[in-house]
Amino acid sequence: MTAVLAGCGAGVYVLPEEFTFSDENPLTGEPFARSVFEDLPPWVQSVVEDVVRVSPSRWDDLAYDGEVFTVVGPFRVFDLRRFLAGARARGGAGSSRWCPDCRGSLAQVDPDGSLTGMVGAVCLCHCASPSPRRLVGRASATVSAVVAW
Repeated sequence: MTAVLAGCGAGVYVLPEEFTFSDENPLTGEPFARSVFEDLPPWVQSVVEDVVRVSPSRWDDLAYDGEVFTVVGPFRVFDLRRFLAGARARGGAGSSRWCPDCRGSLAQVDPDGSLTGMVGAVCLCHCASPSPRRLVGRASATVSAVVAW
């Protein structure tokens, strides 16, 4: 369900309309289920809190213990259409507090198709840099609040 378009910019990640927690996290290269809350993109954080109804600290415990799939299942599909519609509605209009292309959501709209080859596609913003952290144990990960959309 992960969409990475080859030949459309340097590995541009286009946000899919739906995802599973088995899909690769574009920020870490690991499955979403192995990512601590801090390393999840805002659109996935929102699903964790608002749909799955798991707190960030509980999510971290589940990720550390390899128990995420006991809560979400490896094949359960989560819809991102509402998020994508909101990102498209916002367009590139940002505030000075956040990146002007994504307004802190890490989801950038490609208004002319120059990034993805698809006009209006929503992709991972250029301001998102992959995390060097990997899930190797409680002592190596840090937890902090991340702006949710």
